[in-house]
Amino acid sequence: LKALEMGAVDFLPKNLGGNLLNISGVKDPIISKIKQISHISHGGKSRSVASSAKKPARVATEKNRVSGTADAHTALKKNFDILAIGSSTGGPKALSTLIPQITAPIGCPIVIVQHMPETFTAAFAKRLDAASSLSVKEAEEGESIENGIVYIARGGRHLKLRKSSGKLRVTCADNIQKHLHCPAVDVMMESASSLCKEKVIGIMLTGMGKDGFYGFRAIKRNGGCTIAQNKESCTVYGMPRAVIEEGLADMVLPLQDIASTLMTLKRS
Repeated sequence: LKALEMGAVDFLPKNLGGNLLNISGVKDPIISKIKQISHISHGGKSRSVASSAKKPARVATEKNRVSGTADAHTALKKNFDILAIGSSTGGPKALSTLIPQITAPIGCPIVIVQHMPETFTAAFAKRLDAASSLSVKEAEEGESIENGIVYIARGGRHLKLRKSSGKLRVTCADNIQKHLHCPAVDVMMESASSLCKEKVIGIMLTGMGKDGFYGFRAIKRNGGCTIAQNKESCTVYGMPRAVIEEGLADMVLPLQDIASTLMTLKRS
């Protein structure tokens, strides 16, 4: 966890079954991650020829949307029931920057899916809690979610929401549909959007792939508000790029500006 906070791009747990010579169980994930990491942009220059390919003409340039539209900023003035954040590669460091910068309750609970194995999420939540003025904890089955508290999805279980007695509650679900990631950003965001409709604000942080794309689309279709981290401040511009290029982000912001923007949220 400290290595991730200091800038390590990703990691793999050592599940070698006691035989240090048998690395077949981690060979494919290591090769896959190295290939994906080779596409990471550094200082605006890509290490990969593929990543420098010309973007489709329909894609709006990020530069024109960095500050967000006036309508998007106006939308932040309404009440929200929940703030949903998704992140993957580079996420622990990004979250360790973002969450401590939120220095007061924003009028709604915060739920986070960070791609991470189950043995790490509780420890990560504890480290984030120690660095933040908001309370941060690993989400537990059946608990009600409260304002001023940040809930980290448990590794190996999807975080879904349900309503009971007028309160939002956590459901920790198995990976029945075999999502690539568990927990998955899509599962969490689609669940939040289904229950809270237009009263959801979604944030997409750094990460490989496109997990969260469908969740962002659901939030937009139901009238919620969406923010994506900009390319320059991402460790890996994958998940944010997927939603930005499809026009699903109301605002595209540097990581350092997201907390101050959230602090403009109308408090209940």
